[in-house]
Amino acid sequence: MTELSGPDWDAVRRDYVAGVIDVEEIAARHGITKNQIDYYRAKACWPKRRPGANRPVGLDIIRRMIRLIDIQVAALEETMRKAGSMSATEIRTLETMTKTIDRLIAMDVTESGKRARQEQKPDPELEAIRERLVNRIQALETE
Repeated sequence: MTELSGPDWDAVRRDYVAGVIDVEEIAARHGITKNQIDYYRAKACWPKRRPGANRPVGLDIIRRMIRLIDIQVAALEETMRKAGSMSATEIRTLETMTKTIDRLIAMDVTESGKRARQEQKPDPELEAIRERLVNRIQALETE
């Protein structure tokens, strides 16, 4: 923004409608205030924001966490092959991550059920990965 020309309201509008960054950050990026954005938005009748349009949500987050846990399990397996055992701390970490995934899946099913007003089952792909992780953890604990 220059003092003489003012902000590029088309660019401000694109950032606002995309919903990827906070309004405060948009204001700072374009050298204006949040109140100016609110005023101009109302005056120009901009469409509603799509908050988090480019952020992973729901099952995407769960899938990412499962992949991370799968990587962690593989790293622990490699460590166990080299060292011959796994520490209690590492076992507790895996248990905690598995419980977290269970909670996230339950939360997603609950939210989906609220939105659809019907009971939904978790994604079969996620359940298969989860079962594989549980089996791997159990195998590591017995070794």
